Amino acid sequence: MIKKEIITIINKIEQEKMCCTTALEKELLSEILLNLRLLLKIKEQGLYNGIYKDLKK
Repeated sequence: MIKKEIITIINKIEQEKMCCTTALEKELLSEILLNLRLLLKIKEQGLYNGIYKDLKK
């Protein structure tokens, strides 16, 4: 479920990035996309729960 939601958010941000007019907007959206893709990769590899538990300690 989370994977599908992350993919939906990534797609919406990519569409929004096409409409950006300033370099700063594009850079910020690129950083957000990078982080979301990293989160998705972590989730796909099943590492999310372990990392989350480590962060809570």
